[in-house]
Amino acid sequence: MVHANGDAALDQVLDAYEPIAPDPARRHRIEHSSLAGDDHFARMADLGVSPSFLMNHVYYWGHEFLDDILGPVRAATLDAAASARRHGLRISLHSDYRVTPISPLRSVQTAVTRQLRSGGTLNPDEAISVADALRAVIIDAAWQTHSDDRVGSLEVGKDADLVLLSTDPAPVDPATIADIEVRATYLAGRLVDVS
Repeated sequence: MVHANGDAALDQVLDAYEPIAPDPARRHRIEHSSLAGDDHFARMADLGVSPSFLMNHVYYWGHEFLDDILGPVRAATLDAAASARRHGLRISLHSDYRVTPISPLRSVQTAVTRQLRSGGTLNPDEAISVADALRAVIIDAAWQTHSDDRVGSLEVGKDADLVLLSTDPAPVDPATIADIEVRATYLAGRLVDVS
């Protein structure tokens, strides 16, 4: 796993992966992939590399990227989850604690709505479905980190790590997903927290 944000850094990382990929057993990934474009995603698909997006950058810092850091054209490529999915890539959504709060449901909401904290949206064409966003924070995150034999889905022989939510995220107004309450948390099938 390598961290890379900008387009030039992504080119360099993919160049470095080229002689050792594809290697399905290693599940190479690029953490952040912030400004990846179609050319990067096509190379990732060819090399068997997957991206992990710091999706809440869109929500918390989107306006700064638009107005002060990148400008509207480049900012539109920030965390381009839909483009990655169109290339057949398994993606995950992560949090860099202290950069943005740890909030998987906020990540799901942001991936689905592309809403900015200060109002408006950032390139809604890069929005993904609720099902794809949930898969990114659960099943595909476990796959990327080689822990899918233990977690990520409820199956016989796996740890029963799960949360009980106050409602199903799929049918609700997508702008309210982050407000869904976690009613209970289970680790290895054992209740560890009740809200």
